[in-house]
Amino acid sequence: MISFCRPSWHLAGEVIDGGAERWQNITMNKTSREKFVVLLNEFTGGGNDDDGSGTQIQANPIPDQLSPRGEGENIPFHLRSSRPVKNRRLTRRDVAVLIQEIWTERRLTNKQVDFIFFRFYII
Repeated sequence: MISFCRPSWHLAGEVIDGGAERWQNITMNKTSREKFVVLLNEFTGGGNDDDGSGTQIQANPIPDQLSPRGEGENIPFHLRSSRPVKNRRLTRRDVAVLIQEIWTERRLTNKQVDFIFFRFYII
């Protein structure tokens, strides 16, 4: 008989909304297969309509457009708009991938700038 190691389910609580306490509540008395389905639903935003306490949550519809914040100096530059902004409905994973790509590019750019500075001013 082949034996597989059990996943470290407690780690899932570190990445889902609501944290470890919510993860424990929504997966209490569930099999590994059921926990896997719950985790997939958390990542994809589908299917899991309870908050772990057994009560159903009324899902708020996600708007197609986001309300403009204005164009004042007190609004961060990248959030300034006087017109509604299309909601791209990015998943948590998509946002994580984008952030990773941005930081990777920034590190590469900084290394290139450092190298150019070193070469131009030092050599």
